[in-house]
Amino acid sequence: MPGPYIKSFFDAIGVDGLWQLVEHQADKSASCECVLAFSAGPGAEPIAFRGRTEGRVVPPHDGGQGFGWDAIFVPDGADVPWGQMPMEAKNAISHRSRALAEFAAHIKANEAELLSSIARHSADEVDFVHDGDGLVWGTEKRLGRRSIV
Repeated sequence: MPGPYIKSFFDAIGVDGLWQLVEHQADKSASCECVLAFSAGPGAEPIAFRGRTEGRVVPPHDGGQGFGWDAIFVPDGADVPWGQMPMEAKNAISHRSRALAEFAAHIKANEAELLSSIARHSADEVDFVHDGDGLVWGTEKRLGRRSIV
């Protein structure tokens, strides 16, 4: 289910309702996917980075942390649901961390090209400032938001 819809869906049925949807199914395999998209600016072609974690759905477990399906999703190779894993263990194998790792690797491998593309596509949209720590900050002229570039 796409991210914008999962909260309303989950608020309506809860973790128990989610389990009830699959408890009588023979195949309880599941996967989580995150797509992180990056664009150098207006008119630039976006690039998508995908992270995916395979696993299975199990009956709800008490305790733990997390949200949503964390209480019933056990990633492949694990014995407990995400909600019972230490945050460091979950982050090491999560769909989000995998998408972010792909994005970070792309940035590292293409830094000069990306900075050039950002400057080309954002010249009229963003003011760039180099700070003393070596970071490049971009302030969106239209919205006034500041972020690391």
